[in-house]
Amino acid sequence: GEVRTVEVHSSPIEHNGKVMLFSIIHDITKRLELEERLRHSQIMLARTERIAQIGSWEWEVATDSVTWSDELFRIFHLDPTRGEPSFEEHSSILTPDSMARLREAVSLALSDSIPFELELQGIRADGEIRHLRGGGFPERGPDGRASYLFGSLKDITDRKRLEEERMEMQRKLLQAQKHESLCMMAAGIAH
Repeated sequence: GEVRTVEVHSSPIEHNGKVMLFSIIHDITKRLELEERLRHSQIMLARTERIAQIGSWEWEVATDSVTWSDELFRIFHLDPTRGEPSFEEHSSILTPDSMARLREAVSLALSDSIPFELELQGIRADGEIRHLRGGGFPERGPDGRASYLFGSLKDITDRKRLEEERMEMQRKLLQAQKHESLCMMAAGIAH
């Protein structure tokens, strides 16, 4: 009584002057269940990336083929239907200093298989500068050389702003304390 999903391929064949239908029936229930689980996992990953503001990427070095998660497109305010920018095109979405540091880190990752993590400044499509923390990990091919890089990029702009505000408040508090000490010393001298 178990319900199964099947795929049927049929073709007519002629045998001894008679046309018969030849069919192959393949049970695809398990495959559909696995596909649904995979879709669900992909949805959960996309949700997690959005909540954490972390996008993921992969770069096949030989073909300069770059793959981005949806969250990376959102971070940069880019249209995913236009496709991912190649590594060289990253100069249009990163400040010149950040691109130079990224090139250096990528060079070491490719030549010496050294992972990297660095802070970058990204340029959104609307021109807004965002603070980012990125990391990359080389993956070696059969020849032992790094053939892929994969990694993540997190928008840390809000955290950086909060750190700057905290530092400014500490600076103002320290100034106020110094001013208060000077006033107390001056008051003590006047008496």
